Amino acid sequence: MPVHEAMLMPPTRRDPPKPGPRDSLNDESRLLVRSRNGDHEAFGELVQRNQRRLWLVCRQYLGADEADAALARVGLDAEAAARPIAKYSRGMLQRIGLAQALIHEPDLVFLDEPTASLDFGNQVRVLERLAQLAAQGIAVLFSTHDPDHAFLCAQRALLLAEGRVLALGPPREVIRSDTLERLYRVSVRIVQTADGAHSCVPSLGGRS
Repeated sequence: MPVHEAMLMPPTRRDPPKPGPRDSLNDESRLLVRSRNGDHEAFGELVQRNQRRLWLVCRQYLGADEADAALARVGLDAEAAARPIAKYSRGMLQRIGLAQALIHEPDLVFLDEPTASLDFGNQVRVLERLAQLAAQGIAVLFSTHDPDHAFLCAQRALLLAEGRVLALGPPREVIRSDTLERLYRVSVRIVQTADGAHSCVPSLGGRS
């Protein structure tokens, strides 16, 4: 067929291609670019996708029984973990991440800000789980920006200021007004409730 005749033929109508692995990869690449540009929703979507993918891998290679037992230890079940990503709350994602850390029944667990971005209720639920793990004989080391978390469930607290140890010891001994003022440069009072619990109360308009 002459070239000029081929150029004059109407284009052939084709069905749109079905999305494949490459399309999924491109989609995640776009989410990554948006995340790097400060899009918090895109970052949250990436976290959810990878958290769920990692959990499914755990179930596949380590066995459903072990995975389900780890879920039970953080107050979830297999049905909850199998929900669509859109139905995952931040608290649920945090607990799934904790279950992943527990699947090999470790003696020690490191957690980096396990209550980050959680509402008040889910913060309490995560701290309750950490206290339960400690009661079961698992050593738990976690970081937090809220000193009240140490009062609630920690046996020892390490205060770091500019990469140096400011204080180390039982929370009620090292979390004091003077150490918190040095750490955060704000005025803070430590109050004790009727049941003996301690809490930090900042003074607005205090030190800067």
